[in-house]
Amino acid sequence: MPRKSILRYFNPKTHWRAVRNAYRLAVFKRRNGRTAASQRRIPAEAGGLADARRIVPFAERGQTPAVNPHAPHSVSICIATRNHVAYLRKTLDSIFQQLPIPGQPVEVIVVDDGSDDGTPEMLKGYSVRRFRLENAAYGNGGLAKNMGLRAAAGDIIIQQSDDVLHATPNLIQELTADFRPGEFRIATVYDFDTQWGRVLGQYAGCESPRPLFFLGALWREDICRLGGYDPEFDGTIWYNDDWHGDGLVRGLGLECVHVPLLGLHQAHPRPQYQTISAKALYRNKCKRAKASGDPALWLSSAGPWPYVQGKSVSRVEAEKTPQKVA
Repeated sequence: MPRKSILRYFNPKTHWRAVRNAYRLAVFKRRNGRTAASQRRIPAEAGGLADARRIVPFAERGQTPAVNPHAPHSVSICIATRNHVAYLRKTLDSIFQQLPIPGQPVEVIVVDDGSDDGTPEMLKGYSVRRFRLENAAYGNGGLAKNMGLRAAAGDIIIQQSDDVLHATPNLIQELTADFRPGEFRIATVYDFDTQWGRVLGQYAGCESPRPLFFLGALWREDICRLGGYDPEFDGTIWYNDDWHGDGLVRGLGLECVHVPLLGLHQAHPRPQYQTISAKALYRNKCKRAKASGDPALWLSSAGPWPYVQGKSVSRVEAEKTPQKVA
């Protein structure tokens, strides 16, 4: 596939210029050991998903990452998709224009959650590991995300939406550099109108401090401890991602770090779903976990996954399964 510049999606005469300048200012202040005013610690009363007091901007951590280092950890990029062939193609272009990375193995895993818009044929043009679920209707995607996470073998997992572009040069390297135990990272993601070049709002970042994986990275060992996405939300719409973030922060006690690396969500019409049952399930689970005070209740109801460095969960489980003698 042609590796055209990601800049072809932008209109420099619109709000993108302000976003670009804000990002450059944040990078400049980070490299010079100063903290931007907009990246101050979030007060406890800010609310939001999970515990906002644990969501700390990168610049306040007292550690400045190296710029574009060759990070030693292997990386698995996991994407679940359904009927987003046009958006997924642009997303994969923005990923593969960064590859290969010298000294850092990167694999891209795409799970097709029952698409019927030509996604399987399009994926044949990319060097990705492809999986497919035969689903007649969309059901939140938790099952598809778990399939990708279980197939991943990298030390660090980059988990993202199928319609989020990597706008920062060398984003994969910078997002995974100097990764510390006990943390996971969320990139700054704006909702972006690619047709008119307009910024419509922020989905994740200091202005919207939520531990949601529009574009983020975490240790694969932590996702195994969590047990992936909770299967109790399978078949429902939304709130699985909310519970996923709560599990990382409240269940595992991890620190959510928002980093000034830019992702752009390709704005598109969204179908209207009924979310009453999922919302009630989420609230009931939160109420039960808070009342008990047990961090384990914030984890996946299916329990943890086996973890072996360098081996995917699927491979570990297959090796443990006794072979039938013919």
